[in-house]
Amino acid sequence: MPGRVVSIHVAAREGGELSDPARVELVAGKGLAGDRYFSGDDEAAVTLVDAAQVAWVNAALGLEIAPRDTRRNLVTEGIDLNAFVGKRLRVGGALIEGCELCEPCRSLGESLAGQRSPAEIVRAFAARGGLRGRILSTGTVRVGDPVAPA
Repeated sequence: MPGRVVSIHVAAREGGELSDPARVELVAGKGLAGDRYFSGDDEAAVTLVDAAQVAWVNAALGLEIAPRDTRRNLVTEGIDLNAFVGKRLRVGGALIEGCELCEPCRSLGESLAGQRSPAEIVRAFAARGGLRGRILSTGTVRVGDPVAPA
């Protein structure tokens, strides 16, 4: 059974406010139209995070982090993103190849810190921070679209 896209997030500039469009164009070799990384760096073209992994971190640390606060482009549910490193998945109308796990960094820890230290946040998100992917074919992705092995 496929997973699905729960939400979409783009920021026009680094550190800028996120917008939450209902749909976005994923452009092969470029990234997400309107996103700060729309440049042609296909290793950083799209990031995905599983809402269940964020929920796990919340339960483990007693927090209420919203999945969008991870600043990943696509929030999914119902599919193990970690299993797609080196594999392809269809997300809406686009084809993506998983390049690497999107491991948490210090800036993520600092942006989500509050009741917990940045180091605790980073440790909790290790192997739970999502997937970084290369867009192989251009297509539109909408909230609610399926996410499945290709």
